[in-house]
Amino acid sequence: MEACYSSNYWGRHFQELGHTVDLIPPHQIKPFVVGNKNDHNDAIAIAEAPRRPKATFVRVKTLEQQDIQSLDRIPDRLLKSRTAVVNQLRGLLAEYGAILEKTINAVRKEIPAILEDPDNRLTSTAREFVHSLHQELMRTDRQVKSNEEKTNQLLSQNDDYIRLRTIPGIGLIVGRGLIGSIFLRHLIKIGAYLFSLSLPPIQFRFSINTALAYIRLL
Repeated sequence: MEACYSSNYWGRHFQELGHTVDLIPPHQIKPFVVGNKNDHNDAIAIAEAPRRPKATFVRVKTLEQQDIQSLDRIPDRLLKSRTAVVNQLRGLLAEYGAILEKTINAVRKEIPAILEDPDNRLTSTAREFVHSLHQELMRTDRQVKSNEEKTNQLLSQNDDYIRLRTIPGIGLIVGRGLIGSIFLRHLIKIGAYLFSLSLPPIQFRFSINTALAYIRLL
């Protein structure tokens, strides 16, 4: 099957029916699509691509892996949303003469004092929307913390994760990403996978040559 939207669900369903399921990445299927893209041509390409000698496959994720990976991806949106709220707060308050530091901790700390200060230039309308944005920031903080607690609770019960953490160089972020995406019982190209996590090894350049060194503990 092509590794696409809902493929893990259908893969688990077919496994329950007794089939062996391997998922093939879309970029390996695309070169075999002949003609216009439609269901018929896609199906032929999906049947053709796995026959290639260098084809690689992705294992179907278990429900436990699906939970961990889902919880690992949710913070990406939450953190982007939180950054947007902080930047908007700083920008709006600057128009009323209230200048805040760029750090998120400064924003959390100073907003209540600004709202309670009767001598600043904030109008009643401005106080309302600043209060609303501040509450949104606090809600997002609570969501991020709750998501992190749920993830850690799942990982604390995962034997593979516990073994991974004993390896030098494997920290919280890398361990969580590995558990959510691969099966430790199968060989993987660890360097390429870490690049996909945006966690590449440190590089040293000597003239025109580049050498890969260690990975920071994350």
